[in-house]
Amino acid sequence: MRMTCQACGAEMSLEVCGADENWRKFAAAFAKLPCGLQSPALQYIALFRPQKRRLTAARALRIINELNELVAGEYLRTGDGPVRRCPPEVWAAAMMSMAEKDPPLKRPMKNHNYLKKVAWDLAGKGGAETAGETRLVSTETWWDEVLASVKHKILPEAYHQWFEPLILVSKNRVEVTIAVPDAEFKKGFAKNFAEFLEAEIADILGKFMMLNIDVVGMR
Repeated sequence: MRMTCQACGAEMSLEVCGADENWRKFAAAFAKLPCGLQSPALQYIALFRPQKRRLTAARALRIINELNELVAGEYLRTGDGPVRRCPPEVWAAAMMSMAEKDPPLKRPMKNHNYLKKVAWDLAGKGGAETAGETRLVSTETWWDEVLASVKHKILPEAYHQWFEPLILVSKNRVEVTIAVPDAEFKKGFAKNFAEFLEAEIADILGKFMMLNIDVVGMR
């Protein structure tokens, strides 16, 4: 049985597809996309296909892995603009907008910068309440006090690497939400500094606050 990939344009048998390690990894990564993103993602990935060549399995795998990491973050920020909540339906709408653009976008796409811009713009339509925009609150005095306390307790290199990139997103009665640059940073920070930061926040605010760490798509 032969099949044509909607994303890369390749024609192959199911047997060949299953035997290729990169295509198997692509299928596994594709299945990890949030519900509702699979069809838009296929059309979006097709934008990376060269005009006269097929998209290689290795390139498709790299793109789908980057997509998974990008859409995993609940918040998105571009440039110096505000952080905006970007759920899967916003990413889906952004991908479809690009795939259906008239006149079509020039292929092949090189990176995901335009996708992030479109998604950020869509997230901002309709006002902050309806679009999920989150205003930065990093100028709050208590957060500055927390960072100042941290800075005096750890090495300058560690502060520069792990705390300068942090963005304070929001605070309610029980939880503080911060945003970090990427998933790998989140993993390392959660392992090495999350409990320490919670203790520092508790010292400044006078009560324990749960720390929530999100990823901002700002690469």
